[in-house]
Amino acid sequence: MYTELRLKKLRGSGGYIMARVTDAQQLRGNLGGPELFLAPVGRLPTDKITRFYCNTCDAEYVRPPSIDFENPQEMVADNLMLVEKGQYACDVCKSTIAEYREFEKPDEAAEAGAAVRAEAEPKVKMVEPVAVAVEAPEAIAEVAEVEAVAETAEVAVEAEAVVETVEAPEAIAEVAEVEAVAETAVAEVAAEAEAVVETVEAP
Repeated sequence: MYTELRLKKLRGSGGYIMARVTDAQQLRGNLGGPELFLAPVGRLPTDKITRFYCNTCDAEYVRPPSIDFENPQEMVADNLMLVEKGQYACDVCKSTIAEYREFEKPDEAAEAGAAVRAEAEPKVKMVEPVAVAVEAPEAIAEVAEVEAVAETAEVAVEAEAVVETVEAPEAIAEVAEVEAVAETAVAEVAAEAEAVVETVEAP
């Protein structure tokens, strides 16, 4: 059975290609608007692509772009396998023109189910950071207490030195006063003794 091919523009996020496609491929590429998109169509044979346009280069090239793809065969949901993923790229600047994904259902009669989720990491890993966060304030409080005690001791030493400095002149003044009183008493005793001597010698 002959299938008619039509030359169509298929757009991507980084440019577009001109390719000869079937009616079925046109239906896949039609997302409800007047334009066709390359991502839903998937990988096309390079001999069906006549030219491509690169937004980054701002140029059109009369040849097919590079097509890089891989086949991961990865189950992404219940009864849904990612069989191929790839991208159309400019062979001049290496910019991506479009990306695509192709899926298959291993059991065509069954519906695809919920997406397969990655296993959650064990919560034990969070214990150590939490313990550190809780203990840190206590350590900070102990350090602050030690610093406060040290500051109090320094203030006490400075105060004692000030007191000694203030009290020293007063002690010196008291000693000087006692010495003056002693000297006066000695002078008075000497004067009285001299008077007695003169009284005795008078006859």
